[in-house]
Amino acid sequence: MYRFSAAVTYPFGDFQSTYSKPAGVVLIVVFNLLLSMFGLLFGYLILSISSAAVLMGAIFFVIGVFLLVVSIGLYRLQSWARIAYMIFSVLICFTIIGAVIGVPILIYLFSDVKNSFT
Repeated sequence: MYRFSAAVTYPFGDFQSTYSKPAGVVLIVVFNLLLSMFGLLFGYLILSISSAAVLMGAIFFVIGVFLLVVSIGLYRLQSWARIAYMIFSVLICFTIIGAVIGVPILIYLFSDVKNSFT
């Protein structure tokens, strides 16, 4: 004879959030991925178009690679990526637009979210 179990099973899971990454970190990662793609594309275009602007193209390309690597590290909640991005945020704070972007990110990364990083 077949017995029915008292436990209810849902076809799509138990509807509880299993996402453990802070939302601010994911927002920073998405923002950095967009910036890194822009830096890689812009650096490559400058390098391929003008031989006089090789240094500027190389700088954009290196910044794009740096942001791409740090974004992957931030998404995996690595502590080295948090430190590297905080240093990058301090460096961009020397411009007005960079300060508007960098200061809130620094405040967020110094807050309780630092306990999420290993």
